[in-house]
Amino acid sequence: MRSRETRKQKRLKRGIVSLFGLVIVFSLIYLFIGMLKDFGDVNVARGSVNAQQQIKKPKNGTKEIANDDTNLSNDMKPPVEKPNEKKENNQTDPINPNPESDVIQTNNKQRSGKNQKVVYLTFDDGPSELTHQFLDVLNREQINATFFMVGDRINRYPNEVKRAVTEGNYVGAHSMTHDYHSLYKENQFVLEMQQTISIIKQVTGEDTTLVRAPYGSKPGLNLGLRNDSVEAGFKIWDWSVDTQDWRDSVNSSKVVNEVRRQTTKNIEVILFHENQSTLDALPEIINYLRTEEYEIKVYNPEEHFPLNFWDDGRL
Repeated sequence: MRSRETRKQKRLKRGIVSLFGLVIVFSLIYLFIGMLKDFGDVNVARGSVNAQQQIKKPKNGTKEIANDDTNLSNDMKPPVEKPNEKKENNQTDPINPNPESDVIQTNNKQRSGKNQKVVYLTFDDGPSELTHQFLDVLNREQINATFFMVGDRINRYPNEVKRAVTEGNYVGAHSMTHDYHSLYKENQFVLEMQQTISIIKQVTGEDTTLVRAPYGSKPGLNLGLRNDSVEAGFKIWDWSVDTQDWRDSVNSSKVVNEVRRQTTKNIEVILFHENQSTLDALPEIINYLRTEEYEIKVYNPEEHFPLNFWDDGRL
């Protein structure tokens, strides 16, 4: 009996061992099949990538055409409208239907050359009892500036105006009255500028067509006044840096800080006024601009570029 039981136990053990062996064999086969499948998938993916690359690859040296508008001419590109810009008489401005977003940036691209940095110092509302002192600073620093002068003040300080021109500075017109209502509501802008230009000619012997609109050209200088200005031959300059020196709370430190904060482009036109705070700040400002490698230039009619808040290229 014992021998029979012993044989049964041996057969049972052999069966269990065989069963485990089969499990191990099938597991190895399954693992091997999975590896073959993964290997095939990788090769298929690689083949797909290579096929796409062959499709994209230009044939016979032909340039690949980009899927954007970089190869379109300016006339073919869709127009870009400025957001929230008011149109006069519900019509697009016929003078500049698609202006650049920033006229200074446009001028930088056209005139910067080899990244040359240029700054124009401009002084409004003169001449005054301080004009000689401003000219002393400019003379000492061996630079020139552009002055936009008011007609009735020129008659009061003619010697200052003559000296400014004699020493190489440029004098432009800034109206007779500096009165917003008269200039823009009563449409006296062109007449007042012509009168001021005539006075500059009488005092200095110099002809000028450069004018600066009091309070800036926008919004007062509407399309009708701009058309009249073009017909009169005016070139109208606004500014790119407002030093805020016209505020009652201004001091020399604030003027310097505004110049430091705002002067960032390759070409800048800085707005100053003839007051004591600006006079006190001027030497430090000149030193800062030179440290930033700006060339300080005076307006030159032969190098005129448009700089007005309307982006009107005629002015």
